[in-house]
Amino acid sequence: MNLKKNPCTSSVYLKLDELIKRERSYQQEVSQIRATTDSEIAARSQGYRDALSLLNRDLGLDETQVVLDLGRYDAESQAASLSAKGSSQVQLFDWELELPPDKAKQFKQSVESSTVKIRAKATLYADNQKAVIDSAMVKDLVQNLSYQTPVMVMVTSSPKGGKVWGNSRQKGRTPLKVGLAIGSNRVEVNFKPTFLDVGKEWQKFKIVQVKEGEPTTVHFDFGSDPPPLIFGEDGAEMVLIPARKKPFGEKLSIGHRYDAQTSAFYMDIYEVTNAQYRDFLQATRHGEPEYWNDSKFNVPNQPVVGVTWPDAVAYCDWAGKRLPTENEWEWADRGSLKGKKYPWGNQAPNSSRANYDKNVGETTPVGSYPVNGYGLYDMAGNVREWCRDCGLITTETERCRGAGLGATVPTPCL
Repeated sequence: MNLKKNPCTSSVYLKLDELIKRERSYQQEVSQIRATTDSEIAARSQGYRDALSLLNRDLGLDETQVVLDLGRYDAESQAASLSAKGSSQVQLFDWELELPPDKAKQFKQSVESSTVKIRAKATLYADNQKAVIDSAMVKDLVQNLSYQTPVMVMVTSSPKGGKVWGNSRQKGRTPLKVGLAIGSNRVEVNFKPTFLDVGKEWQKFKIVQVKEGEPTTVHFDFGSDPPPLIFGEDGAEMVLIPARKKPFGEKLSIGHRYDAQTSAFYMDIYEVTNAQYRDFLQATRHGEPEYWNDSKFNVPNQPVVGVTWPDAVAYCDWAGKRLPTENEWEWADRGSLKGKKYPWGNQAPNSSRANYDKNVGETTPVGSYPVNGYGLYDMAGNVREWCRDCGLITTETERCRGAGLGATVPTPCL
């Protein structure tokens, strides 16, 4: 009797086997997902318990739970940090620990030998299961001296952008949160570079009484007028460019995006002239730049051209300044305009707005075209301008800013 294999039956068996394999594979994937989810939940729960275990009822930590790390501590940098022992659930607390030089060495030894007492206050945040140290007190048992973490104080000014000094140490520019010690502190705000004196009316200070647990705001009112013009050591007028706190991220013609924040800074109103550069050459005996004797480019009030990047840096060093970074230049160029293509807006360039595309044939005297919103001249056209970070960029087009004539390059400073 001949037995013949039914091809239809075999096909059914194959389909059933394939379905069974797929079901098993699916169940394995489900099990893996559940295991991963359970593991993550367990880890989060354990982290939450770890954070809670560090805190007693008054949310206090002591030296058995907190590590004081001095790192590369010395009397000059005075950098310290507080962290929790055996747990990553307490965020690192950075501390600028101010110590007298004659006490610093013994304090370091006390920390290393664990002869210090630490009391810290912390807050536990349930949303991210992290504990944050708010303040701390460290007592050196050998020297019987106590040190308190600073209290954050908000310092503001009108107008914004003033330099903030706390107890004779520069902190930044307004608006700014500054860490100050409990007790009396001298807070100063001014609108001058360290090498210039612009008068007491633009330099104010207050004695601030800081108390633990009490938020404090200190405001300095200089009136509604903008900060005055100042003069650099080369005699150049300079204007304050306000800080950019949020990324401006506008696309530029070369296709790049500049998203860095920018602190307030002073910048020359005009490009550096041949007359100013001549003073630099006579004072330093620096080598003359290319085109120095070219009658098309060497008129005293024309911008100096043909300088190299090292030439520009040398001039700025002599003048007590530095080149602007590319971000600073781009921010200053906009003159407070947002989303515009040129310093004056979106209107196409013409001969009344800029010297460009060889429409004049030579450089024009500085300040020949309309000023931008920050009080700066010639931020488009005439010549290209070096930036401080050009050493990080490989092409000449990207090193320079401001459309120019051929290879002529002046040196703006700030």
